[in-house]
Amino acid sequence: MHWFSSDVRIMAVVIVSLLLLKFVLNLARFVRMKRYLEKYKKWHSTRDEKFLESKSQVVRLVRDAGVSDQRISVSEHVGYGNLRVTEASVMDNFPHLSQDMSSAAQRLMREAIGTYRARMRETFNPLYWIEYLVYLPREVLDYLGVPAESIFVKVLQIVWWAIGTILSLLYVVYRPEIRVLIERWITSG
Repeated sequence: MHWFSSDVRIMAVVIVSLLLLKFVLNLARFVRMKRYLEKYKKWHSTRDEKFLESKSQVVRLVRDAGVSDQRISVSEHVGYGNLRVTEASVMDNFPHLSQDMSSAAQRLMREAIGTYRARMRETFNPLYWIEYLVYLPREVLDYLGVPAESIFVKVLQIVWWAIGTILSLLYVVYRPEIRVLIERWITSG
């Protein structure tokens, strides 16, 4: 039984390390996004060209938060009393001085800040991790870019639930036998 306690300790250290890593990464993104938002507000009055170097970092942080880009209607005079109206991406045109673009960019940045704050909180929420395990196939396939509405995702999710249910029932019914089997397997290896 000595192997069990050392393995459990190692597993606990790994789990705590992963939780801390998730928290620290989201904390760093949260702090950076807040700093860029303040710099963006200041940029409107100073027009400091150095802020333009931050564009790629801001766009990446907004996208990493899963915040969808917005499109803003833009009109411009093209001569002879004519107007051209188009839609422009907020993040593609970041940073911008127009009131509409600036307000939309700040909303996207605030939404990203909120997302990173929520991710930090969910790191230590057991209900989040239970839900994550229940919907693990959907989460993994979402990460790989497969839409959650896909029939493949739904079928795989049902298979995951069936396997989880069967394994849970087997564990409840055969708990002593499973423990003996694992101990034999560990001690013989």
